Amino acid sequence: MSPDGGHVEQIAWQVGYEDPSAFRKLFRRVTGLAPAEYRRRFGIAVRASAEASLDA
Repeated sequence: MSPDGGHVEQIAWQVGYEDPSAFRKLFRRVTGLAPAEYRRRFGIAVRASAEASLDA
C-alpha cells in the first residue's frame, strides 16, 4: 500500500481486482489488517523506506 496512494478501489483495480471488497478481504487475510489500518500503522514507515531506496 502506498502511504500517499489512492483509494482502495483504485489500488484494487490496478492489481487486477474488479471487486474492491474481494481485494479488501484478501488484504485482511494476508496482512491481518484492513487496508486503512495497515496504512495508518505503516504508511509513514513505508514512505521513508521507499524514499531511502530511491537514494541508494
